[in-house]
Amino acid sequence: MDDIKSIKNSKVKELRKLYKKKYRKEKGQFILEGLRLIRGAYQAGADINNIFLSSQFYQSNKTESFLINNEDKLIFVTEQLIERVADTKNPQSVIAVVNQIKFTQDEVVAKDYILILDQIQDPGNMGTIIRTAVAAGFQSIVISKGSVDIFNLKVLRASMGAVFCLPMIKDVKIDELTKLLKAKEQTIYAADLETDSYYNDLKYKKPLSLIIGNEAHGIRKKILDRADQRTKIQLRGNIESLNAGVAAGILMFKILEDSF
Repeated sequence: MDDIKSIKNSKVKELRKLYKKKYRKEKGQFILEGLRLIRGAYQAGADINNIFLSSQFYQSNKTESFLINNEDKLIFVTEQLIERVADTKNPQSVIAVVNQIKFTQDEVVAKDYILILDQIQDPGNMGTIIRTAVAAGFQSIVISKGSVDIFNLKVLRASMGAVFCLPMIKDVKIDELTKLLKAKEQTIYAADLETDSYYNDLKYKKPLSLIIGNEAHGIRKKILDRADQRTKIQLRGNIESLNAGVAAGILMFKILEDSF
């Protein structure tokens, strides 16, 4: 069978739609580009639906386990077609379609260390924060409505596969989030530039949640009011605030180091 060449092929059309958030949500699927990202996702347990690849890529990488164990899901297309479809400027000749993992709210909030992200909108920040949460030992993540899609390719690249390592729920509305915080018997810490309490002066008690807010506006008041303790990082230079990803990392590692 010849490699698919036409951009109008029905399978290729479905692939192209997945580059749009609305269709990703509707289908419950997302895309990964490139050997390293797909390999890492497969090793982390990603549920691969199918893989678009060129014959040349297959010949060079046919010993890869994600290819060997998904042989019935391979769809061969030309390298020129992948270049037309892919998001990256110089794509490797492989794109995977992955089924989104579904977690319940109960699975997420049953953990001792929960990260809550309120309207994080920068893909790089989102991916970095998720990756750092895994590295720091946090156990689950709640993502509010109004945040960047975690299955955005830029988020996936920045997270380096970390989205497959923790249970997460996303697009949580503010009322649902505040009810969740009220019902859960835990200590809630919130990053807030307006407080006088510095993060390294506190004692952290688990089970706990840490809330990180929007890059420009911080945590919304309705959510911030649910916090048991507000905290901030002391800045010594002439800088008003830190990047959200950097601040989240500092706080998470300190919390896991000191909590009891």
